[in-house]
Amino acid sequence: MRAVRRPSQLSVWSWPVGPVRLEGEWLVADLSFPRRFYQPMEQPSPVPDFAKIASPRDAIEFAERYGMRGAVPLGVREVREPISEWLREAERFRRMLRQYTLLRAAKETPEARSELLEHWWPEVRRELMDSMGELFQELYPSDLSDDRKLDLISSDLAQSVGAGFERIPLSITALEGFPGTYLYDAEIRSLRVYLYQDLARKLVAAEPLRMCADCGRYFTVGDPRQQYCSEACTNRTRRQRWVRKKKAAAAVTA
Repeated sequence: MRAVRRPSQLSVWSWPVGPVRLEGEWLVADLSFPRRFYQPMEQPSPVPDFAKIASPRDAIEFAERYGMRGAVPLGVREVREPISEWLREAERFRRMLRQYTLLRAAKETPEARSELLEHWWPEVRRELMDSMGELFQELYPSDLSDDRKLDLISSDLAQSVGAGFERIPLSITALEGFPGTYLYDAEIRSLRVYLYQDLARKLVAAEPLRMCADCGRYFTVGDPRQQYCSEACTNRTRRQRWVRKKKAAAAVTA
């Protein structure tokens, strides 16, 4: 295992990748003879693929490509991680990506702004009340402006991402007055922490993300008209449209 340094002052370690299997409630990686070492800084972002994990099979495919979530000490021949933690954390990433894309769209899309204020704000408000108690009423009166609510939703996302940094010297903050805009500052020794760091990088860079209209995977938008994450998803959707049109035409002529 070795660290890779870049001018961004980010130090990221590589880690071994081997065969992965499911044993009961555990995801088990055999690292006796690693197939390779995953080099995070030299590969595409793992965040979209991790957020798409919805089953043990998805988790196995991800782990065999990117590695296990936790830090892997030198010489370890087998790593076990609860599959429940994989699925729970993948769901958390889906939620954070959804929150981010809504915040990015809130200034220009009434639907995104409405969803944030009607569905996300009540949850953020409850969390603030639970953590702050009576102080919440003093700092955040009932007539709080919608813009201020969006600021707090934005801060909630920053805290969610920051919580994944564990004890690594890594931090992210939301810019007040600019919902969806972030600053972060970083040493990464596990895939789990790298996932949070990579998501933080996307937030700070204001990377335009969108959920694929076909498979549900988040992807970086290169063209505002782009609705699909890959050519495969585009072709599958075209095929489905063609089949529907053919069936509709057959029904009319029947």
